[in-house]
Amino acid sequence: LPQLTAVSETEGGRYMSLVSQITHNSQFLQAPDYIPVDVVTDKGTSSFSNWSAYAPQMAAFKLLAAWFDYLRSEGAYANTRIVIVADHGCRGAEAVMEKDEALDRRISGGDYRGRGHYHPLLMFKDFGDGDDFVEDGETFMTNADVPALLLDGLVEHPVNPFTGREIPTDTGPLKAGGVIISASDAHRPDDNGEYRYAVRDGEWWLVRDPIFKASSWTQVRPPEGTR
Repeated sequence: LPQLTAVSETEGGRYMSLVSQITHNSQFLQAPDYIPVDVVTDKGTSSFSNWSAYAPQMAAFKLLAAWFDYLRSEGAYANTRIVIVADHGCRGAEAVMEKDEALDRRISGGDYRGRGHYHPLLMFKDFGDGDDFVEDGETFMTNADVPALLLDGLVEHPVNPFTGREIPTDTGPLKAGGVIISASDAHRPDDNGEYRYAVRDGEWWLVRDPIFKASSWTQVRPPEGTR
């Protein structure tokens, strides 16, 4: 990442997309730095150490930390708003979830089973001299909150260019009664229609706060406008 990053005093805006598949490549790496070696002799001491998908996640965090150090050295970290967000969780079964195996079997999207798959990572660091991400595991958030996190205070009355609708920067009221998610795994273009996602009727779920309680997950009818 430092090799792909440059810091300058120019005022021109620029968008760059960097794509890495590191978190999708399950393989064991040498702890504690989680680097590739011919023979792994140390998998680490985590309870997840014997799970091959764990090591690439740790490697990604360490590489991001090194990149953040680079941004600090260039004087750009405090002037950068950063969001780290996942499209889905890493495991279907999570110890933090109230146990309900029958519910987890019902919440299925293709090969992914369990509520943990719908509990993705979301980390946020705002502008400022502080160097910490917000540590708040109790606020009811979704990965759809990312536009609000990025635009808040920067763009007045931001509008979605595709729908023409205003993007709310305060999403709390929208989530007061819970949010409706889809458990569909039809994420490839050829899995769907030309203008609509191919989500089956039984794949819609209302999720309320707190998400860790089994009673907070309720199967619902397809929302209006999705058929």
